[in-house]
Amino acid sequence: MRRVGGIVICFLTVTALLAQASDVALIEDYAGQVRLKFPATGQTVQVDDSYKGKKFPSGTTVETGKNSEVRFLLDDGTKAHLKEQTRATLYDDKSKNTFGINLTEGRIRVKIASDKFRIRTSSGHEIGGKDSILEVTVDKEGRVTVFCIEGEAVVVDPYGGMIRMGEGQSYAMWYDKKRDAYMVQANENNETSGKFVAGGKEHPLLPGSGYGINKKGEVLPLVPPPPPEREIGFEKPVPPDVPMDEPYEDSGELQEAPYVSPKKP
Repeated sequence: MRRVGGIVICFLTVTALLAQASDVALIEDYAGQVRLKFPATGQTVQVDDSYKGKKFPSGTTVETGKNSEVRFLLDDGTKAHLKEQTRATLYDDKSKNTFGINLTEGRIRVKIASDKFRIRTSSGHEIGGKDSILEVTVDKEGRVTVFCIEGEAVVVDPYGGMIRMGEGQSYAMWYDKKRDAYMVQANENNETSGKFVAGGKEHPLLPGSGYGINKKGEVLPLVPPPPPEREIGFEKPVPPDVPMDEPYEDSGELQEAPYVSPKKP
């Protein structure tokens, strides 16, 4: 009897947790190795054809393997394509009336259908733009790259800096720990300029240029991130240049040999 009671309590607990987490997306299609981790139970499953068309709640974590991908359709009509080796979580923030995908690492392409949808990154950036098509990448160091394929988009960093970008523009964003600032740099191949907005002032983001903002709200000049660390290697030592002996040249003259006393027998 106690066992049955325990099962009933467990079932009611899981049901209550599922009720609290609203469904926000369904799987349209997938390829390769895709895993889901559910928020209520912590259970991890491998996606198969039976999961197509099913809806999943906020808090569900999605992870794609190598040469794998998955396509989601969200409640507002937004389409999200998670590329290979990507980790992300569905979320629903009722306090801000927004929902979407929290991108931890990897690459995602989205076609955004409403103002409610946002991509959040592990660095704290929030990205949106109704009727836009965006590709967002987060690398292992937490650096973010946003490419606006179509339409217009807005990115807001945790210190209140705002990047306004247009079609064909790409921007890199990162946190500078030494300066305690969030930085942005426009791709040098951008054909048009975007805008960096901070403290009510607009600053042009010309190709290759950039800005930063610290916790005080001060706009800082661009300091590019350090390049990836070069692997340490050992090079074969090169011997110093040693002048070579000049070759012997016979002048043609008969040279007299020095006299040497013969040894006594």
